[in-house]
Amino acid sequence: MPAAASHPQLPIRAPRALGIAGALLLAALLAALAAELHLTGGVSGLPLDDSWIHLALARSLAAGDGLAFRPGELVTASTAPLWTALVALVEALPGAPFLPVKLLGALLTLGALAATHRLARALGLGAGLALLAALLFVTSDALLWAALSGMEVPLFALLATLGMALQAEAAAGRRPPGSAPVLLFALAALARPEGLLLLALALAERWAFSAPGARGRQAAGDLLLAAALLLPVLAAYAAIGGSPLPTTYAAKVGGAGPGLPRLATLYAAFGLLFRSHPLPALLAAGGAVALLAQRLEGRRGSLLPALWLAALPLAFATLAGPPRFGNFGRYLFPVYPALAVVAAAALARPAAALAGGGVRRRLAAGALAALVLLPSLPAAVRAGGRYAQSVANVAASDLALARRLAATLPPEALLAAADIGALGYLLPNRIVDLGFLVSPDLAAHVAAAAAAGASRDDALLSFLAAREVDYVATFPAATPLFARRPDLFPPLLRFPVPGNITMVGDELVLYATPWTRHPLAAPERPRSPVP
Repeated sequence: MPAAASHPQLPIRAPRALGIAGALLLAALLAALAAELHLTGGVSGLPLDDSWIHLALARSLAAGDGLAFRPGELVTASTAPLWTALVALVEALPGAPFLPVKLLGALLTLGALAATHRLARALGLGAGLALLAALLFVTSDALLWAALSGMEVPLFALLATLGMALQAEAAAGRRPPGSAPVLLFALAALARPEGLLLLALALAERWAFSAPGARGRQAAGDLLLAAALLLPVLAAYAAIGGSPLPTTYAAKVGGAGPGLPRLATLYAAFGLLFRSHPLPALLAAGGAVALLAQRLEGRRGSLLPALWLAALPLAFATLAGPPRFGNFGRYLFPVYPALAVVAAAALARPAAALAGGGVRRRLAAGALAALVLLPSLPAAVRAGGRYAQSVANVAASDLALARRLAATLPPEALLAAADIGALGYLLPNRIVDLGFLVSPDLAAHVAAAAAAGASRDDALLSFLAAREVDYVATFPAATPLFARRPDLFPPLLRFPVPGNITMVGDELVLYATPWTRHPLAAPERPRSPVP
């Protein structure tokens, strides 16, 4: 028998189902864009300062300066070097990058939607349940927000979900094992560092289900392929920053090592998933049991989506300290495609019982699907408004300050800031990053001072004094030490953040310092809100 015939292809294409889901997704994204333009007075923007950091790094990469926040100053601030590289292609285009980068995110989200449908079919779910999984993807508030965010989540979701689909097809014997899943998972690890966990889970499953005689050869090939993609980036990061991990890891995790899983973190993770998808979050455990039962019954199939859905929250729970899931829980956003598929798998037996037959069975099947989908709709509807409000929050604070300083701040002035993205993208000034992402020397100074018994505030002030920083831009709610000493740090500009849901405080303040050498100039005329 020819090799191709020994691996019949799974009938994964369902144009009508994907057309319905894709049209709904596009309608939701257009509604979010309309809400953004309404709130910002027709000005397009981005919903996180981190999005602006990607733009700044991508612009430097496109200009041939490497992964630098300022020319000649290479940094390892990007947790998503593959995404930064894609955004560099956008930065090479003429004009403002906001709409092109959102279009890129929307296209990748559509691809992730198709991959979710394919994964459902690869796991043996029928056409109806595959459509249900796709619709759960479309009603994921997290993925709707991420699609237009200028962040890497859509890229990761596409690579990870397509990799899981290919691995599931291979596990079911419907395609040769091949190396394509490993390639996709390694690329996903370059889009989000959590992809390393997914890669490890995928390799473990591949090797566990491979033929014993071929296991060693397959493991060697998989590891060589993954290493060829990952080691150059890890080595470059180690050469630039002294660690293969991005500076974001130390800044967000604080150097804490893994420990026993914290129940509070697991509870918080479940709460995030439940608020988005109430019934699917409850059904996921049943779906995982259903996939496991298939294996125990001798039917071939992949457990990877269920493993990934459980492993990512568990990994966060092993990190010391309170739950850290980023704005709106965005570090958990990559599991939403798996949640949709695993939840749909829990309904396989009821769906089989309702298959075929007359009108009553079809109505019962529709009612079951509606019961699962309808509780997710309120969060999905709110997602567009939340996205628009996030853009407005950034525009009212970081972007407003950057526009003001672009007209008044001498280019030789040294600025310290809690949010560096918009300021770094729009201003030529050197910046001290109070969040440590592009200022590892500040992080080292604070750590050394803490080891010597000094407080964090004293360490920060001594660093700013040594550098003779001219101005500090921060949120008093996050860094109150400047507000407590108006004699040393008089406030110059205040930017309230109406309806704040995104920033770390409701007001951004620019402070002068005892070392201010370059006074602000009077603005000559109003500037355009878009560079």
